[in-house]
Amino acid sequence: ITSSGSIIGVLTARAAGAGGATAPTIPMPRALHMGLASMRRGERCELSCRGAYGDASGDASGDASGATPQLRILAELLEWRWSDEGAAAALGRAVALKANGAASFQIGDIGGAHGCFERAARLLQGDGLLLALNAARREQARDLLVTCLSNQALCHLRRHEWRAAERCASGALVHAPGHAKAAYRRGLRERCRSPLSN
Repeated sequence: ITSSGSIIGVLTARAAGAGGATAPTIPMPRALHMGLASMRRGERCELSCRGAYGDASGDASGDASGATPQLRILAELLEWRWSDEGAAAALGRAVALKANGAASFQIGDIGGAHGCFERAARLLQGDGLLLALNAARREQARDLLVTCLSNQALCHLRRHEWRAAERCASGALVHAPGHAKAAYRRGLRERCRSPLSN
């Protein structure tokens, strides 16, 4: 199984039997790709493909008995490599999530804002993404990660979740030790027990 880190990947099966012939390459279903993309290095999973995706010949009509082809894959993620296009697209999704989080925060939807910031931060911390970006985009991604972690801390403070606020602010400071907002928000965990207002 290979994937470029973009929405469309490739699923290739090797046919058993004489000559070890390679089966046709079949477009990977979006759901299958999304499942693989959510895995971390060392994780294992079982994948099932039915219909055209489960038949090495590409014929989903089944055999004479009417049985539907099925392919079962036991997968362990050993390595994940981003393509240039996939890494840039992932950064774009993180930018959009951060913007959605800011918009949700402005209208008082703290839970929705936190969810957006959290998903963006998780995406930016994904296996090898920062290393796959060029220098300019890598700096942009790090700045974005720090902002999302700091904003998560703010959301936790608004909900009086002091330890979670400290954890997120500390995570931001790992990447940017001089980040004033993250340092301030971490300090509030000890000095304040009321919601933070801007």
